[in-house]
Amino acid sequence: MSNHGRFIWHELMTTDPAAAPSFYGEVVGWTTQSFGEGMDYTMWVANGVPVGGFMMLPEGARSMGAPSHWMGYVSVADLDAKERAVVRLGGRVYVPPTAIPGGGRFAIFADPTGATFGMHENDGSDPIGKGPGHFGWAELATSDPEAAWAFYGELFGWHKTDFMDMGPMGLYELVGTEAPAQRGPVTAASMATSFGAILPRPPEMPVSAWTFYAEVADADQAQAKALALGAAPFMEVMTVPSGDRVGLFADPSGAAFGVVSSPKS
Repeated sequence: MSNHGRFIWHELMTTDPAAAPSFYGEVVGWTTQSFGEGMDYTMWVANGVPVGGFMMLPEGARSMGAPSHWMGYVSVADLDAKERAVVRLGGRVYVPPTAIPGGGRFAIFADPTGATFGMHENDGSDPIGKGPGHFGWAELATSDPEAAWAFYGELFGWHKTDFMDMGPMGLYELVGTEAPAQRGPVTAASMATSFGAILPRPPEMPVSAWTFYAEVADADQAQAKALALGAAPFMEVMTVPSGDRVGLFADPSGAAFGVVSSPKS
């Protein structure tokens, strides 16, 4: 089964790359591995499997006011065609298609609401792992959910699956790669067949942005460890309709990051 249209790589661009391995090693359990000799890039590794990487926040991004942040890369088959589609659909190109040493190409874009994301060109066979250390959920908090849906729906073929009514905060709508037979309130089953959600950006959030959640053995313990290491909480750990526990915080460099754990048997 192809993984095109799914997030397959997650990258931390941080103002403090020296501190990142210790913090995330304690909180998530990742080890690290060099991407290659002479490369200022380090990979996150979960049980021997690379799941992402980190690097110094580029000077160009810092000069534009960008803070430390996580970014996800979506798997695609034809990066040049996707770049043209991004422009046609009202997005922006930040980094055009660029070769990666060792194979493949990547590019970085912004959607029409300003949220940054990346793409990685490959054959679609990249595995999406599960379990502690792998990424289990992605959320886009955006100033214009309908504009975001129109953009990503045409670009990647994403569909609205189920939803959760958050009252004055609007709808929390799940994202899937297949259209559901019918839509309804979020259930454990619909969360299991979705990989993320799109929701209205809360007033306290300054820009539209993606947030990514890594799977951990115990979200309560992981968030407590993060706070003890200097993270700032965005929300208390809570139980979601799937029964999972989720937490959300800013790491010591300011990058938003989430943790999720399955119900204990």
